[in-house]
Amino acid sequence: MRLLCILLCSGALACAGDLSTAKAVYILSMSRGMDQYLANRLTNSHVFQVVTDPKLADVFLTDHIG
Repeated sequence: MRLLCILLCSGALACAGDLSTAKAVYILSMSRGMDQYLANRLTNSHVFQVVTDPKLADVFLTDHIG
């Protein structure tokens, strides 16, 4: 599970470019509760503020490509 999280986050970072100004992330629904896991990890680690309104997000995170 941890490896999957690292791969998803590194892929998102590689595609997103400069995330130094991003503060809020909207996590789209993922299989097997991965969205909830990531939301908990990101908020507990104070990496991003996870928002439930996509209009408030600086960054979107998903497990789908394309």
